[in-house]
Amino acid sequence: MSKATSNGATDAREFTRVGFRTRAEVTAGGRTIHGEVSDISMNGMRMHTLEPARPGDACDVRIFLGETDPLTIRAVGRIARAESDGFAVRFEALYCDAFGHLKQVVLLNSEDAGKVERELESHIGLAPAERLVSPPDSAP
Repeated sequence: MSKATSNGATDAREFTRVGFRTRAEVTAGGRTIHGEVSDISMNGMRMHTLEPARPGDACDVRIFLGETDPLTIRAVGRIARAESDGFAVRFEALYCDAFGHLKQVVLLNSEDAGKVERELESHIGLAPAERLVSPPDSAP
């Protein structure tokens, strides 16, 4: 599925991307980068930060869903691209509880929840069991 962007380019995305702001941490290249999610989809996110990241690096993602609530979305991914004000991550695997939380975030922030549901229903292989992983034992 693709759509035209404001500059006439084609934006090919598997899943609807929604605006969503919350803090996040991405661990890549042996360091933890702090920033703010600016948008998110079922298979990736964009994070605003002035800390650099290297495209292609594997990463561990932690998205905080509340200031005081310990609820997080955890994923394993790869830095897809880097820009001067942040970078994009493509999710490669979600931790066990993350799929449901991520789905709710996208549905609640989408202008067309029905479209999101259809994308999820028609996407063969989304989050197959062998890609779902349990988070490592660590303190929150």
